[in-house]
Amino acid sequence: MSVATELQRIIDAKADLKTAIEAKGVTVSSSALIDDYADYVDAIPSGGVKVEEKLLNFYDYEGTLVASYDGSEIAGLTALPSAPDHSTDDVPLTFDGWNWTLAKIQAYHTNYPDAFIIVGANYHTTDGKTHILFEIPENDTTGVRLNLYYAATGTVDWGDGITDAISGGNITHIYQNAGTYHCKVEVVSNEVGAGANNNNLIPLARKVIRVWLASSVSQIGIWRYCINLKSISIPSSIGEYHEYSLQRCNNLECIVLPDSFISDNSGTSAFQRCYNLMVLSYPDNRRAFQAGNETDCYSLKYLTVPSEVTWVNYGANLYSLRQITLPAGITSLYSSAFSGAISLESASLDKCTSYTGASDGTQAFYNCYNLVSCKLPSSLTKIPYGFFTNCYSLTNVNIPNGVTTIDNSAFSSCYSLSEIEIPSSVTSIVNNAFQNCSGLLSITVKATTPPTLGNTTALPTNTGMKIYVPYSADHSILDAYKGATNWSNFASYMEELPE
Repeated sequence: MSVATELQRIIDAKADLKTAIEAKGVTVSSSALIDDYADYVDAIPSGGVKVEEKLLNFYDYEGTLVASYDGSEIAGLTALPSAPDHSTDDVPLTFDGWNWTLAKIQAYHTNYPDAFIIVGANYHTTDGKTHILFEIPENDTTGVRLNLYYAATGTVDWGDGITDAISGGNITHIYQNAGTYHCKVEVVSNEVGAGANNNNLIPLARKVIRVWLASSVSQIGIWRYCINLKSISIPSSIGEYHEYSLQRCNNLECIVLPDSFISDNSGTSAFQRCYNLMVLSYPDNRRAFQAGNETDCYSLKYLTVPSEVTWVNYGANLYSLRQITLPAGITSLYSSAFSGAISLESASLDKCTSYTGASDGTQAFYNCYNLVSCKLPSSLTKIPYGFFTNCYSLTNVNIPNGVTTIDNSAFSSCYSLSEIEIPSSVTSIVNNAFQNCSGLLSITVKATTPPTLGNTTALPTNTGMKIYVPYSADHSILDAYKGATNWSNFASYMEELPE
């Protein structure tokens, strides 16, 4: 058998293995090496039964879906499911708990019955040490580096027969031979990291393969640019994460933050550009979504916004996000919050009774090409600039009575929007508000006094389109619309509503 034939046989066998493992409910990364497949086999749920995604989903720390429940099952739950047992793993782990309690799960589901709830498992290492797996390539001379708190003390066993004392700050080690090394860190420190905080350290960071954190660690340190990191187990002792802590960990598929997580003001851009991140589980005590945390997480399908969150910062380009529900406490939605979520089909903001849209939310759903419906809150006073621009599939949206302004390009290029009702509270329709809404055939304007119309492209000029205005016995309202600035260009489209 030729070398080429044998190589092709191995490639085909690897593809067949990937198909078989994924049929058992475990997702295999497209970049996984054949050496990794034993770990994927170990991750297959007991009995080899594939667990299907439902409204409530429980994930292990490395991203395996363990259990799931639909709406009726959630209400009937009396206990949380058992977590996978990792007590006999190569790195034994002790289960700390799920990051949502049953009471919080059921309360959240009652308040937001259509929202996906993503729950994750937290573990600490049984031996009290942080374990790091390094993969060292041939002819490597750059070494690896641990990033530690400046007052850290302890020891590090590098896994090659060398043990070093730690007495504060960072420590670097060079392995003499290629191979996979199991490093054990026993340290008094609030954080441990092995990532790069600048471009010069990227060659060191890319050798990290897996991480298991000890319960003595209280902050996720810098693992930035660990582009080959496949999993990280996070203990319940973690209270916050470092700015950029897991940024650009391109192969990381799951992050589970514990319910002891307390920080609201750290971790800006912490998970940015984790391109293969599919599971991100926040606890229900999280009160804010930081700037750019989820930006460019292309593979993230579901994102549970905890009930205590009051503001959502920008997190653009969530290409795989399918649904988003914002809880009642939201008071502020930053610009471009869900911009570029091209798979998003539904968005619910209707219970955000304190969000007015008056000062923010510009381009919040910009380029959400597949967004079909969006429920807006009754508190809304303004549809912000570009809010739904290029939402090509949008067919169902309410404009609450209380909105006074439909801002520039708010619905621009919403091709599938066939009808819209503009409530009597609206006093201003700004430039290009409904520009290029080529499917719009019915516009009902409830205000008896014509709202100011910013320009002649604020509305489309579609064949067969009707603009309905309030009835008046003497037709004075219709005449006022036909004579109003910029409305006059649409006079031939206007009709009175029935008496």
